Amino acid sequence: MKNRIRLNYTFRLFYAMGFFCTFLIPLQIFAAIGAPNALQALQSDRVIHVNNFPPHASDSNPGTKALPLKTIGMATTLALENHKRGFSTKILIYPGVYREKIHMEFSSKKLDPTITFEAIEHGKTIISGSEIWENWEGTKHKNIYTHKWPFKWGVRPYPPGWEGKTILQPIVRRQEMVFVNGIKFNQVDLHSEMKPGDFSVSEENSEVTIFLPDNVDIKQSEVEVAVQKGLFTLKGKSNFVLKGLRFQHDASGLVGHALGITNAKNVYLEDCVFAWNNWGGYQFYNVQNVTTRRNVSTHNGGPGHTAWRIKNYLSEDDETSFNNWRGAKGNFVYWAVAGTKIMGIHDAIFRRHRAQGNHTAGFWLDYDNKNIEIEDGVSCGNLKHGLFLEATQGPLTITSMKIYQNQEWGIRIVNSSQINVTESQVYHNRGPQIRVQGQKTRGVNDWETGERLNLGAEKWTLENNIIVGDGLLVQSSFKNPLGPGLKSNGNLWSSASNTKPFQAAADRLTFSEWQTSMNQDQTSTFAFTVQPESGQALLDNCTYRGLD
Repeated sequence: MKNRIRLNYTFRLFYAMGFFCTFLIPLQIFAAIGAPNALQALQSDRVIHVNNFPPHASDSNPGTKALPLKTIGMATTLALENHKRGFSTKILIYPGVYREKIHMEFSSKKLDPTITFEAIEHGKTIISGSEIWENWEGTKHKNIYTHKWPFKWGVRPYPPGWEGKTILQPIVRRQEMVFVNGIKFNQVDLHSEMKPGDFSVSEENSEVTIFLPDNVDIKQSEVEVAVQKGLFTLKGKSNFVLKGLRFQHDASGLVGHALGITNAKNVYLEDCVFAWNNWGGYQFYNVQNVTTRRNVSTHNGGPGHTAWRIKNYLSEDDETSFNNWRGAKGNFVYWAVAGTKIMGIHDAIFRRHRAQGNHTAGFWLDYDNKNIEIEDGVSCGNLKHGLFLEATQGPLTITSMKIYQNQEWGIRIVNSSQINVTESQVYHNRGPQIRVQGQKTRGVNDWETGERLNLGAEKWTLENNIIVGDGLLVQSSFKNPLGPGLKSNGNLWSSASNTKPFQAAADRLTFSEWQTSMNQDQTSTFAFTVQPESGQALLDNCTYRGLD
């Protein structure tokens, strides 16, 4: 077929023509990005063992392997005492479910020995915000049971600055969760609306009601009710390591997180899981020198991961997927939520990050972000856009990223500059593959320098990418879509059904008109159909699957 280009042939052609040259802004600071490597290698002065399984475990024990403590809380108390005396501490936690919460707060001082929390077997140590509730009472309906409800949580108020700018339905502002045999039940407002797999809370009657499926026996079931908020909070600490723990069933409401680290420095977070929490998975707030590796934040009611005002951040092989189930129940899918939402990030690398199936956007860089690389990332099957760049001054380099099959746009751009997208694939997103919006300029304050920046879409580079869609490839509110300083070459553009897939303000353009009017993509290729080889990236299936 004329204009049919097979993907593997296209790659060979591009290499032969020399188009796949790597374009990266040199960022010298990346040589020392993240937390100091020596932080993990240091031998701890004190080691404390926690194991709640053996009968002889007790908080009156010395915390040795033979005589372990029973709770993480007691280990934390001992670690704080060690810290005051200048000793570093490693807390080794054995497999089990620990239904408790940890809070650590420090005043700044020059001597700040390392504190480490580490699971003996990664993924098998669970810090849970739920309790097991027994003694459920039957009703006239054989599958409906009730229990006394002691809380008066109501609905959470709007966070400061939100009211009038977004709408929060009551279900989004709730924080109750019930799990039966590990399965999250769906919350409904009214008892009369319940069906199998639902629960409702009546604070007026001080009662919670669950509706079991026919194949579930209450006498053989474990019913867990989320009661704890803020499972792990750390404030004012330098030199902190957290490895291999799972955080679940946190009952925090809006803007709360299962793990929150604030005003800290030199932080390692590795191999942790944040799952089925009412709102956020984990959050960093005003933290310097952070390394996160192989963490998974999934099926949280709000964002999987949020960060604000971070300096020197290295993320490798992290994942934020299937988040914002509570937000989506009230159509809260745009404001303040994403699989990953970060603000004020200076000097960062995100390698092999995956954002899949979120009930919102996949990855959102929002306001005052500079000196950042995103390498080999994937954002696919999300309810909204795959990658959102808002009020970001750059430089930001995106290399070898795949953004595909999102339910809205591939890349959404609002007032962001100095963005370099190279050797990446943006394809088969439902809306335009690249959508440019925003004001002509927007003011942004650099939190480090105090400099006031007026940002617009400018100084973009698009080189050696594959951009494929059934409709519009680029849609912009502006005559010059990516602003002055655009460099676009060596790309493969493909639209199966649209002969004018480029839109600049009111103008719809063919590929040749785009080349002429923008004076770009002179060495790029356009095809009406791209037929990938079996197993190639364009065949990957990452369809949004809706709420669980």
